[in-house]
Amino acid sequence: MKLDDTDKAIIEVLQDDGRMPFSTLGPRVGLSPPAVRQRVLHLIEETVAAIRRAHPNLGNVGILATRGTLTARLYHAALEEAGFAPLSHSDPDRLTEAIYSPLSGIKACAHPVTSAARAEVETAARELASRGAEAIILGCTRSEEHTSELQSRPHISYAVFCL
Repeated sequence: MKLDDTDKAIIEVLQDDGRMPFSTLGPRVGLSPPAVRQRVLHLIEETVAAIRRAHPNLGNVGILATRGTLTARLYHAALEEAGFAPLSHSDPDRLTEAIYSPLSGIKACAHPVTSAARAEVETAARELASRGAEAIILGCTRSEEHTSELQSRPHISYAVFCL
């Protein structure tokens, strides 16, 4: 999938504030709220399609995301439609804190990622791997650096950086 300038703008804004409602995000990127929602859903669907193309035999895909992302089930629906079994970690509030904490969260302290945030993400990833996740979508973080770190861990066979 080739991202156009609008897709890139959506990703950039969401990287800074992943909790932004579509009613706020749309005008920031020159779209109506329904149009921006459709764009975000398309990005998620393309992420899932890329996993399917690259790894056609995967069954279980973990989702590391905040409570809001998990509650909305955006990744779940796309994964299920593609024939994957989505797995969510058991404590989304802890991961939300690891991402958004102003003192140690990934969005506040991404370069480098703090040891506290890293530990929370790795704990959630290990939990998903122990429950059978063969791939993990990082559904709410901006740190490509942290994605590389996760991919190098023996308990994760595949990590996807998304949004």
